[in-house]
Amino acid sequence: MTEKTEQAVDPHQGALATGTVPLAWYDPETYEDIKALMTDGRAFASSHDKWEGHAIQVEAFFVAKGVPTVRVPVNPRDFGRWCVSQGSAPDAKGRLAFSQWAAHARVITEPDT
Repeated sequence: MTEKTEQAVDPHQGALATGTVPLAWYDPETYEDIKALMTDGRAFASSHDKWEGHAIQVEAFFVAKGVPTVRVPVNPRDFGRWCVSQGSAPDAKGRLAFSQWAAHARVITEPDT
């Protein structure tokens, strides 16, 4: 991970009450659709492979700091519907809120065994 990325990543921003950081995770088949949906889609990596490489670095950064993460699948249909239902824009703030909501629901419905 680059120094610039390390400075930009706050291990506590967006963390759930459990301390787990939800990470929005995109499917290669819908990556272009996600980019088109997002108001800040032009800031996304040009390809899913590039995005995924960076996302894995961010995930590793958190893990190395002892901060647990959870990958939250984000698909255009569900995220778009959620944004409408919540009155949220499809942007970084919306992705964070959606990821927190979805991860929280996942923790409650899929407890550790």
